[in-house]
Amino acid sequence: MEESSVTVVVVTYNSSSVIAGCLDSLAEGMTGIADWQLVVVDNCSQDGTPDLVRAVSNKALILQTGTNGGYAKAINYAISAVRPKGYVLVLNPDTRMTPGCARTLVAASHSVKAGIAAPRLINENGTLAWSLRRDPSMLRQISETLLGGKLASKYNIGELITDEDRYRRAGPVDWATGAALLISAQCRQLVGEWDESFFLYSEETDYCQRARRAGLCVWYVADASVTHIGGDLASSPLLRRYLIRNKLRLFQRDHGMFSTFVYGAALATYEGLRAARGSRTHRAGLKEILRLRSRNRSSRRL
Repeated sequence: MEESSVTVVVVTYNSSSVIAGCLDSLAEGMTGIADWQLVVVDNCSQDGTPDLVRAVSNKALILQTGTNGGYAKAINYAISAVRPKGYVLVLNPDTRMTPGCARTLVAASHSVKAGIAAPRLINENGTLAWSLRRDPSMLRQISETLLGGKLASKYNIGELITDEDRYRRAGPVDWATGAALLISAQCRQLVGEWDESFFLYSEETDYCQRARRAGLCVWYVADASVTHIGGDLASSPLLRRYLIRNKLRLFQRDHGMFSTFVYGAALATYEGLRAARGSRTHRAGLKEILRLRSRNRSSRRL
């Protein structure tokens, strides 16, 4: 698949502490892909990220949005500006590609005609990252609330997939963490733009769901590995608020009032139980749910 064209899109926002490692990994990560280009879309960083990109890579086309409009909007901005003809590989700035990763993703995507191909994600300490997910559902959220995410998934009743055997073999999945996703030209044509209303989190869930509705598969590629540093969500109340807000919005879009109410109640219980143990991030998540419910009640009265 050396002849396949790949456009690498990296979205940055105050990413100076991690972006150099991502760019340095591309030389080996893109081995075997003769025709590729790098586009870095910066969402108005204040820490010198664009200057650092220029210093590290002479290959990068740097696009500056002038505002922090979110992950999905930046991806759309890049695709609109460059108009790639082949594959688009979306990477977080805190990812590190392993040698030949892109070629393996392209070959797998081509062989099964996948709309989206997702690699195996590895944590910074070398352990396997739980990056595969099942679609959100009312029963899955209730299960995770009562049992916890890992235990619920152990019995295949949660959203998170934690079966290590599943990560050893390629195959279709509902959706995968958006830190590294290869998107085919056909997928972009059929699915269209990323939904910019999801500022951060759930945008990849939405995009994968729309790809499957268009008749394309989301394919997990076990032989392609990407290291993902991550970790911000666990310590950031603000990021937790974004996560919770968009989980609720995504679920509400596709389900009725009763299912959404039960799903929201289960999610609120999940956040509340963990907030009671002293978690600042889950306390922020609970407050976000209560805020959204209060706003919805007020809008119904109007």
